[in-house]
Amino acid sequence: MHSVNSNKMSLETFCYKKTNIELYATLYRSKQKTTRATLLYFHGGGLLFGKRTDLPEYHINKFCNAGYSILAFDYSLAPINKLSHIMADVSDAINWYLDNRSNIFYSKCPYFLFGRSAGAYLCLIAGNMNFPEVPNGILSYYGYTFVHDSWYTQPNSYYMKFPTIDIETINKICKGDESAEGSLDTRYSLYVYARQTGKWLSMLIDNSIEDFYTSFSFKKTKDFTNFPPVLLAHSFHDPDVSFSESQILSSLLPNSNLFVSSIKAHDFDKDTSCEDTLSLIEESLNFIKVNL
Repeated sequence: MHSVNSNKMSLETFCYKKTNIELYATLYRSKQKTTRATLLYFHGGGLLFGKRTDLPEYHINKFCNAGYSILAFDYSLAPINKLSHIMADVSDAINWYLDNRSNIFYSKCPYFLFGRSAGAYLCLIAGNMNFPEVPNGILSYYGYTFVHDSWYTQPNSYYMKFPTIDIETINKICKGDESAEGSLDTRYSLYVYARQTGKWLSMLIDNSIEDFYTSFSFKKTKDFTNFPPVLLAHSFHDPDVSFSESQILSSLLPNSNLFVSSIKAHDFDKDTSCEDTLSLIEESLNFIKVNL
């Protein structure tokens, strides 16, 4: 463990799992506030790239200054590691928090799951898993559970405008070692290729498509009676993940709120000056407060 401190914010990093690689969690918390709940954060990147430190500083400050700490986790990246392995990391991360929270906060702080894009997907799938203590809620920023057909199996028109990624480039990247952190420079090409070709799922799964739909989507899930409360945030004009994903989820999940943005972007909240982002963070803070 190592720590970096500023005047108002404490930042600590823990190793929560060791296999072929080490997986880390970074804790952000205010020095001036007692933690009332922890947001277990999982980053986006299509499960192929991204890093746990991608959360905008504005988000971190707003949540921490309101008395909520953020614990941002690594997880193994595809295509070397498939969804079953990635979800095992997510499960281990949540259980690690439950086992260690008393040592960190000197109390059994309740927790929320918080993810953006692919991270939101992981949180939503985890919402159907069994843990010693269920999350008080889930913050899903432009997430998905593959409940709406075709958007992820067909070439995406937005990514088709990008320079074509050839298979040689993909093979070269995939020959690398296991990783839990993928930069835009080195691994973003994997996601562009996946969406240009419609081969995204084949890069994520090592079992049949039917097993995938049963274990790693909500397509076949019928009972959401005990599912945690969810805040679903999505842009109506999202060019990457179909807005219908959150729209359908809002109708399936019995305790859900849908926040709709009009910004023509997928991760619209990265612009922390736009009104939609400011409103979303306030909506998120209210959601946490109501569900504590």
